[in-house]
Amino acid sequence: MSTHHSDVLAHEDHQSAPAHPTALFDRAQKILDDLGKSPVASSAYTTAVAARLRKDGELLFPAARQWLLGHQLPDGSWGGVIKMPYDRTLSTLAAVVALAGESGPGGPRVQQAVDNGCRYLREYGGEWRHHYAETCAFETIVPQLLAEARTLGLQLPYQDFADLEEARAAKLRLIPLERLVSEPTSLLFSLEGVPQLPDIAPQLTRFLSPNGTMGNSIASTAAYYSATGNPQSLQFLQSVQAEDGSFPEFHPAELLEKLWVLHHLHRARLLRDPSQYVTWLREVLGETGLVAFSPSFPAPDSDNSSMSLVLLHGFAPAYDSSKQLHGLLAFENPTNFADYPYARQTSLTPNARVLQALLKQPDRYRPQIDKVLQYVLGEQHADGKWCDYWNVSPHYGTAHVAFSLTTPGLSRSIIAEPLNKAYQWLMRSQHRSGVWGFGDGTPEETAYAVLTLDAMADAGMPVDHRVWNNAAVYLREHLDDPSHPSLWIGKALYSPNLIVRSGWLAAYAIALARAAENAADNVSTLLDDVRAHVQPTLRGAGSAPESQRQDPR
Repeated sequence: MSTHHSDVLAHEDHQSAPAHPTALFDRAQKILDDLGKSPVASSAYTTAVAARLRKDGELLFPAARQWLLGHQLPDGSWGGVIKMPYDRTLSTLAAVVALAGESGPGGPRVQQAVDNGCRYLREYGGEWRHHYAETCAFETIVPQLLAEARTLGLQLPYQDFADLEEARAAKLRLIPLERLVSEPTSLLFSLEGVPQLPDIAPQLTRFLSPNGTMGNSIASTAAYYSATGNPQSLQFLQSVQAEDGSFPEFHPAELLEKLWVLHHLHRARLLRDPSQYVTWLREVLGETGLVAFSPSFPAPDSDNSSMSLVLLHGFAPAYDSSKQLHGLLAFENPTNFADYPYARQTSLTPNARVLQALLKQPDRYRPQIDKVLQYVLGEQHADGKWCDYWNVSPHYGTAHVAFSLTTPGLSRSIIAEPLNKAYQWLMRSQHRSGVWGFGDGTPEETAYAVLTLDAMADAGMPVDHRVWNNAAVYLREHLDDPSHPSLWIGKALYSPNLIVRSGWLAAYAIALARAAENAADNVSTLLDDVRAHVQPTLRGAGSAPESQRQDPR
């Protein structure tokens, strides 16, 4: 599939769009100022793993048990508010093993929670087989937990998971123990699923980060601590436990957080001076162009590497990134680009972002561009959406593919139909209220839909001004929501709060600007509202109306 055609996609310049209200820039700066200050949202799975840890026979984190008891869902499961079968199965299995396997406070309440969790697993534990979104390391962790559950005598449908043993063996064959103990791999993120961990843990100490983490994963670090008693890892675990007793999915993830926040704010032109980040991006990319989600994580990935390049190209178009672009070829497969070396599967949005980055030098990377474009287009569902491995919402996958396909340089004849199908899916999936997402809609998914339509509008596709108006009203009302559903996929569902909130803000700013472009007389009220709505929060919680929900940042 050649993309070298003269009928390249037009791309309109919206740098002359109406200026955003100052309050939006102030909000953007507040997000930037908060980078790196807090972990991602709490995870039932990770909290369950930490709840089992002991030292000298005593539970190290008894508050984690109490958190689990207080966060069991009405159907008996644990996990995210959005029902994602992989997440619910793993989180519930980990929770019942933690609560049943360790003595501690709770008595009959604990037994009832375990019974309800086991009943959920008997009735719904196999639903993951029919869901498109798989959590990380599911096939290695679940067999380990099932073995522990069997030892505890828990009444579970063990036969329904029998084939996962072979799946785990296949995964571990990709990274055999000799490789695991000799070089950094992505498996460091999920050591709790490695059955030989007690025997090899001392050899893995060489990969322990200076902050005490193993692969930046709380669960992996907990498993390593359980096998070694390393005091540095215990100190790290103690440092990341929240006041309510819970634990985040992973920490730190400072590069992932900053890159995605900058990406959102840049798309909405909410960065006052993007050039100030050029030096930082060059340092992150280095000579190799290989970037991990944190400096303390030893294995680079194609997603963070390509996102760094996309931002660098946007902030410094004249910069010669030839060396760094060449680094992306380290992830090249025969038909696409891998997330990590030795990964069992590749995923959509990293490939879309690799495509976007390589389009900086289309003549040099024509074979790779054609290959990855064919892969991305082949992943489109019949109804027009794209689904990704890293976020349970199809709006995330569709948005990031749209960013890639609307990058200047691709042939209109190749991408017009896929983009039109995606646009039609967006219009069909929109709720009557004008928003998008699970249930009655969510701010995060509405934000992705707005960002997608903005990219399409830049490429010349018409979007009704009412779409922008409705989205602006909805997002304005939710800018200060104290919590939101977890949609991002790790070993369980999680939420990187600042990334999500930067997406809300970016989409709101875009919707306001687009509404102003298309119907200036209809947006004046929105502009008045944003000045009244945003400024009190920026002045401080004490001056905000009682009815206004506070931003937890």
